[in-house]
Amino acid sequence: MGEATKSELQPGNRRNWWKVAFFIAVILLEFTREFAVLNNAEGAQPSAMKTIFKLRDTVIASGRWLRSDGGDQLTPGLVKIECRQETRQCVEASVSANDKYFHAPDLNWFDAEFSPAGVSYVNDNAECARYSVTIDLKQDRAYATRVRKPSPSNPLCANLEPKIAMELGDGYVRNDDPLKGHFVPFLQVVVAIFKVLS
Repeated sequence: MGEATKSELQPGNRRNWWKVAFFIAVILLEFTREFAVLNNAEGAQPSAMKTIFKLRDTVIASGRWLRSDGGDQLTPGLVKIECRQETRQCVEASVSANDKYFHAPDLNWFDAEFSPAGVSYVNDNAECARYSVTIDLKQDRAYATRVRKPSPSNPLCANLEPKIAMELGDGYVRNDDPLKGHFVPFLQVVVAIFKVLS
């Protein structure tokens, strides 16, 4: 007993368990890499609900500017606009983010036009563009149009789209396809299998 039989010593019957273990380790390492890619790919997610309301002579709107013309997503950020009819001005506080980092808030005052339907003002402070903002109380909407200035002093302004339309929405935007734009072949295969099976 304890001695290997002649058939166990033949080269075709030897088990190369280390090859199987190595293959499993490589697959686990790839899955770990793919999960890390997806985890790090998600940028900052502002957390705020869209709110628009009027309280006495003050109109308040807050949320996140979202593209309404079907173009690429805007840089994540939050905005709060407070307009007082007494001073005929709007105060706009905005915070923007790149990757997972938020920038210091910007605070600006603008002369505003008031009507029974809402408030509108123009933000001409930006170097590259002019923003026309309208808060419509009857429709419970706030929307803006950004138009690139015709001859800005900064040459980088030429990279801006000539015109975009935006609407105030909720801060959190759900990503329905987190795998899009990332090299994650194993996870794509797993998702495809689940789609076929369901």
